[in-house]
Amino acid sequence: MKLHDAMRKTVREYGVRVISEKRLIFILADLRAFEEYPAVKPVLENIVSGGAGRELVRLFLEEDRDWFLSYAGNLKKSLSGKNHFRQDLADYAADSLLYGLGLTDTVTEPSDHGFDPAEHGSGAGRAGAGGGRI
Repeated sequence: MKLHDAMRKTVREYGVRVISEKRLIFILADLRAFEEYPAVKPVLENIVSGGAGRELVRLFLEEDRDWFLSYAGNLKKSLSGKNHFRQDLADYAADSLLYGLGLTDTVTEPSDHGFDPAEHGSGAGRAGAGGGRI
């Protein structure tokens, strides 16, 4: 099952608060949501264990949509910047949460199926990096 579909199923079954709980990772693993993109698992673990999941729940339940989406955008930047996760994985993890909560209908999947969640430099000069024209 795709991560975003598993996220929606999990939120529907367990409620919004599940995105702030460690069991989210176990539920998603049971649904085989990390099989296609295993590197996204540590990104979601970081969201849950780092307190961002708790803040997402609070904003979703107590604030308006704009505040929530602003925080989600900042979370993506933080995950790829401060936490050094690949941008495509940070986007996929956060967008899957948004999809699970019913706040978006589209999710862009990561660029590869690798296991490495970390960004290692800019990718400049590496064959196939960045998708630029040759």
